[in-house]
Amino acid sequence: MGKLEELPLELLLDELLPLLPLRDLLNLSSTNKLFAQIGCDDTFWHRKIQEDYNFNHVATARRHGWKFIYSRLKKSKTFVWG
Repeated sequence: MGKLEELPLELLLDELLPLLPLRDLLNLSSTNKLFAQIGCDDTFWHRKIQEDYNFNHVATARRHGWKFIYSRLKKSKTFVWG
């Protein structure tokens, strides 16, 4: 049986990792250097934020920091006044 890190990177990034729950994805990124690099990859988080939250990147001038935004959207709060 092969190892998960031996799979082609495109298969991991495009098909397998987006299906994982956030907790599992973060735990996986602490297992080895390859998954740690994937866990810090802005392109991966940019794609994940678009899929999970339908976040329109055109509305922002942001070029990086998508993991930070994703983590804040995951713990979002709503304030109501008036």
